[in-house]
Amino acid sequence: MKPIESAVLDTIIMRLNETNSLEYIQDKVKKISARRYYEIKAKLKEDTKSRLYEIAKGGFAQQHMERIDQLQICQRLMWEHYQKISDDWKKILALEKIASLQPYLSAYYEASKKILENDSKAGNSIS
Repeated sequence: MKPIESAVLDTIIMRLNETNSLEYIQDKVKKISARRYYEIKAKLKEDTKSRLYEIAKGGFAQQHMERIDQLQICQRLMWEHYQKISDDWKKILALEKIASLQPYLSAYYEASKKILENDSKAGNSIS
């Protein structure tokens, strides 16, 4: 992955808005336009499953599982904190954050399924 792609991925993970994302990328790599930022972001989104497959095929199955575990822990902790919130508005915000984890978990689960299916067809085992 190129440094610019890695920086854009960081901004996605940190959920930065456009202005903060462009500042972050400028600090880490170089200045880019908003248009270029969205092009890279779209490319990364398109390549998510194939990137995940390549990482897993390269012997990083453990890392893949650790990411799933981390997301599940985050989700569990978010629910625990949600239960302690008394303000309705803050509960809504917490629910939005919890729901935002679902696409990531789903993508990991789908990629896991495809990796296992492909390895099964090829007679391989994930290392």
